[in-house]
Amino acid sequence: MVGIVEFLKISKDRESGGERTNRLLAYFFLYFTGTHVLGTVLELVNFETSTPIMLGGQLGGAIIYALAFWLCYKNKLSVALALFLIEMTCHIFIFVNHYGFLAGSVLGYLTVPVVMFLGHYHIRVKLAMMLFTILAFSGFAWYGLKVLPVEEIDIDKLMPMWLKTGVVVIGLLSYICYVFYKSVETAETNYIQEKAEVERQKEIVEEQKQEIVDSIHYAQRIQQAILPPDSLIKHHLPDSFFYFKPKDVVSGDFYWLEQVGDITLLAAADCTGHGVPGAMVSVVCVNALNRSVREFGLTQPAKILDKTRELVIETFEKSDHEVKDGMDISLCALGPVVGSSDSSESYRELQWAGANNPLYHIKKLDDEVNEKSTANETHYLSETKPDKQPIGKYAGEKPFTNNVIRLEKGDIIFLTSDGYPDQFGGPKGKKFKYKPFKNLLLSGYTKSLEKQMDILDTEFESWRGSLEQVDDVCIIGVKV
Repeated sequence: MVGIVEFLKISKDRESGGERTNRLLAYFFLYFTGTHVLGTVLELVNFETSTPIMLGGQLGGAIIYALAFWLCYKNKLSVALALFLIEMTCHIFIFVNHYGFLAGSVLGYLTVPVVMFLGHYHIRVKLAMMLFTILAFSGFAWYGLKVLPVEEIDIDKLMPMWLKTGVVVIGLLSYICYVFYKSVETAETNYIQEKAEVERQKEIVEEQKQEIVDSIHYAQRIQQAILPPDSLIKHHLPDSFFYFKPKDVVSGDFYWLEQVGDITLLAAADCTGHGVPGAMVSVVCVNALNRSVREFGLTQPAKILDKTRELVIETFEKSDHEVKDGMDISLCALGPVVGSSDSSESYRELQWAGANNPLYHIKKLDDEVNEKSTANETHYLSETKPDKQPIGKYAGEKPFTNNVIRLEKGDIIFLTSDGYPDQFGGPKGKKFKYKPFKNLLLSGYTKSLEKQMDILDTEFESWRGSLEQVDDVCIIGVKV
């Protein structure tokens, strides 16, 4: 029953022409099922004036129209229309005995098609008009059964008129059925063509999508090729971790490593944008870093950033359009161990420069701790502020500051982009922020760096929850 009710609901937006015509025909047959059921009831009420052929005609018509409605519901239009034509042929000759039934039938046959073609009026309007024609039919039927005595009707004189009327009505209904059939046939043909076109367009879109996905994955291979391999990292920085979590397949963040003599150059960078645009900018920036060191022989972080900025601006200035893309970066130069590596007095000199991204340094508590430091019972985390300017075109451009830091044995440094603290999540969907991020870095100090990376990843996914990752994430941790 629920399926039939849903079937009778006409929706202009969701249906094709063939589906809508099928549904209109179903209304047509449902209407005449109701009129014939009513006619059967009237025949039974006035059984003394009725005849078996009249009662059988009404009951048979109700059954045939109900069957035709069911066939429309099952999308068997050809069989439904055939039943309709057969019933109409018999109907005219069965009801020639009464004015009322013939007049009511003709009224119904001429009214219902008009009702059906009222476009997308609300179903209540259509049902109201159908009810009106049913009541009109009932009035004519009552008039034929009660007001006009059967003996007053001269069948011999009326027969030619009934025959003429029957021919006209049958011809009209045959034409209507033919129009319905052709409209359904045309609609079905259009539907098949439209469906084929949709399938063709779908195949084109899927093919283009696959080509794009393949291209992006190939770009990922290229980007991975310019990142330092794990073997190089483990050779020069055995006690370290590189937490790299792109937002998309390719990333605007990257990490960089270069060994020059006994100096290890290390950087975590965040280029403008993410995904494919960010990855393209990262290629330009990696190339500029490499040239600054290999071609110009620079090892001091501040001078490397100055030269890298110059090279990036030079690359983008070749375009006819103004390009302000670039990167934020945290870059350090880790010097060799001073003193015996086994001695607690040994240390390493760290030179560092930053463009918008800071340096975090965890060390033992000493007199340098201030109220703003993040600290626990034994250690504290200090932050070295970066220069507030990017690597790229910038109005307030100035030379980068070179910072020199003494690293004691057991100290840990972190180079990071802003992707982790800027991630939205938690119970209120807010940013993680920098203070909880620094507390998280300090809380894992006693654990191995591998375990610290696992903690960072677990906390990130827990905080993010079901929300989308908003930016690429890159964090480097190195223990002296």
